[in-house]
Amino acid sequence: MKKLFWLSLLFSFLFIYSCQEDVEPTFEADRPFQPWVFRSVLDLQPRMLTIALDENMWAAYHADNGALYKVWKGNVELTGAVYDTYHGPQPVSLGNAYLVNENKNPWEVTMGGKTESPKALYKGHRKAKGQVEVLYDLVLGNNQIINVAERPEYIESKSGQPGFERVFTFSNVPSGAKVSMKTNVSSIVSKDKVETDGTLSFTKEESRKNGNVTTLDMEGTLEMSASEKTQLTCFFVKKPTIENPNKKSGEEGADEVEITLGERLINKSDCKACHNANRKTIGPSYVDIAKRYPNTPENVSTLVGKIQNGGAGNWSPVLMSAHPNLSNTDAEQMVDYILGLAESEATEGNSTTTDGNAGDYVEAVNVEGKTLLPGLIIQIQQYEKSLMKLADLDLKKKPIYAGVSPQVTFLDADFKGLESNFALIGDGYLSIPEDDVYTFRLISDDGSQLLINGKQVVDNDGLHGAELVDGSIALKKGMHEMHLEFFQGGGGKNVILQWKAATQDGFMNMDIGSMMHDKLVQNKFKDYKLPMVSGLRCLLYTSPSPRDRG
Repeated sequence: MKKLFWLSLLFSFLFIYSCQEDVEPTFEADRPFQPWVFRSVLDLQPRMLTIALDENMWAAYHADNGALYKVWKGNVELTGAVYDTYHGPQPVSLGNAYLVNENKNPWEVTMGGKTESPKALYKGHRKAKGQVEVLYDLVLGNNQIINVAERPEYIESKSGQPGFERVFTFSNVPSGAKVSMKTNVSSIVSKDKVETDGTLSFTKEESRKNGNVTTLDMEGTLEMSASEKTQLTCFFVKKPTIENPNKKSGEEGADEVEITLGERLINKSDCKACHNANRKTIGPSYVDIAKRYPNTPENVSTLVGKIQNGGAGNWSPVLMSAHPNLSNTDAEQMVDYILGLAESEATEGNSTTTDGNAGDYVEAVNVEGKTLLPGLIIQIQQYEKSLMKLADLDLKKKPIYAGVSPQVTFLDADFKGLESNFALIGDGYLSIPEDDVYTFRLISDDGSQLLINGKQVVDNDGLHGAELVDGSIALKKGMHEMHLEFFQGGGGKNVILQWKAATQDGFMNMDIGSMMHDKLVQNKFKDYKLPMVSGLRCLLYTSPSPRDRG
């Protein structure tokens, strides 16, 4: 009887415990990418946290202060030394955005009738019950710290509209303090598509025409609850309205990034640990696989078996992991995507256009009598007026910094102490190893241009985010004058110059082995310093040209 009593008591306890409302279920979501939360450079911005919420939605946060960067539909292209051994731009977002945050430091705290903007410090992120929380602290002027946990998630409305939900939880909020966040929303058709249990007041509203649809861009302030969770949800139109300048090769004219089922399956798998689409890493690139195996039923069957069973020996002794739980249908979709890359590459190769032919080559300049040294002479000019375009620059203006740089790869962090309305001018000679058609790529935020022998080859002018523009020119072997201009209006700032020969597959950063300068010109700036060039980057060395590197 006593045993029955204790069993009944235990059953009652378990029943009561299981019915408690504060026991949250695990959130089940089919994330489109693995790992679905990761830190990296993104869109030339360092220290970013990227979150793959759903096939229809990605989000990214600044990992220095926890502020939202943007929300978009598409994907992330993993490039750069960490991902494909190629030293070039790091990961970039692909696909247009629903929302781009305009407030990198959005927080305000009001106490005793006074409002201050606390310093936000990113404290990492944590996964729990299938979701992720972004953690950061708000440091007040009196050194009090408010802890914030933000949980982003993808949801859908009853009508199928994509929604971005943010749930904020606060702790250690001083008594009587009010916490608020400046926010902006885009890609919505009406105010009622923004839902919150906080107090949201809009201060600005503008209409945006997108084909047959008119959407709203709105700015406002959300007052949070200090003691309970605060939810903010935006339900967007299905087609994002903010264009992304980053385009996947072959999709420059497309409105949206098209991702095949096979590519989505690969994104969710562990394939990325050993394979890259275009470059050999641990294993062969997908393009190389596609070149070896024509798209025939026999080869599809062979590759499906290879994916499912694993093994080694075809390309290298490195063992490929088996995937026995992968269905034939899914494996066939992955193989279909891989083998299709050979066709895509052939199409892109046929559509390549360049300026110049065998009779249009630009002759090298005469540098006889000049003492040429490695590197490009860089001048930095600071302006008191607002810079909007390259025509606003005065190339004769006295610089505040000057010196020789071994490369043209300047990211936001390199411009320490330089925030807005400044220019970078680069002058020297381009060393061309062989007659060929060369393509130059300028990636910059804001505007830039490249001139070779006085001819504009790349025009990336204007106020904009990180955008890339290519230009081609046929050059004879020898030295060619090069002139680079870049200006920074405000916000993000970076400039990267890359090049490749017509016979080369990928772009490379321009470095000291391909750029020279006149010693007499360098002497004019002997009393100047160039702070963004320091450490190993200052070493004068000779590195191979694109042709030498194959």
